[in-house]
Amino acid sequence: MDQGTRGMNVRRSEATGRRVSRVAVAAALAASAIAIARPAAAGPAVNPVQNGVITSCFHTASGRGVRLVDSTVPQTACKPNETPLAWGQQGPKGDKGDKGDTGSPGTPGLSEYQTIPVSQPISAAGGWVFDAACPAGKTAISGGYVLPAGSNVQETHPRDGDPTVWRLAFTVPGPTTLKLYLQCARTQ
Repeated sequence: MDQGTRGMNVRRSEATGRRVSRVAVAAALAASAIAIARPAAAGPAVNPVQNGVITSCFHTASGRGVRLVDSTVPQTACKPNETPLAWGQQGPKGDKGDKGDTGSPGTPGLSEYQTIPVSQPISAAGGWVFDAACPAGKTAISGGYVLPAGSNVQETHPRDGDPTVWRLAFTVPGPTTLKLYLQCARTQ
C-alpha cells in the first residue's frame, strides 16, 4: 500500500509502478465486461416493418415493455411470456363524426331574378341618356344593349343614388331603336 494518499485504498501496479486505486480497477473491469458481453447479446438485426406492418412483442407478465421484432427472422419471434402485436402504419378509416353545429345565417343573396327587354325609338343622331327602372322592390344588377354600327357607349351602370334604375348613355349615327335588356332582382 502507498501511504502517500490519505484515506484512499491505492496501491502501486507491479507492472508499471504507477499508483492505481481499487475504484479505477473495478471501473476498468466493468467496462471490459460490458464490451465483451455486448456482441454476444446483440443478436440479428431487426427490421420491424414488413409490407407496411410493424411487429412487436409485449411482455405479458410484467405488463411493461414492448420489443420490436422482425417477422422474417425466427430468432426474434415472441417468447411464451409475450403477446405478439402488429399494427399498420396507417390505421383503418374511422367512424363518421357527429354533425356540427348550425352555422350563422349568410348574407342575403339574389331572388326573383328577371330580365326585362325594353325597346325605345331614337329619333335622331347624337348623344342620349336612357334610364330603365326595375319593378318596385327590385335592384338593377345589370343591363345589356343592342345599338347600330357606328354607335358609341359612354356609360352603362346603376344610376347614382338610385340602384333600382339602370343608366345607359350613348351616341348614335342616326335614327334607330335602342334595345336594352334590364336585369333586376331582389337583393334582401
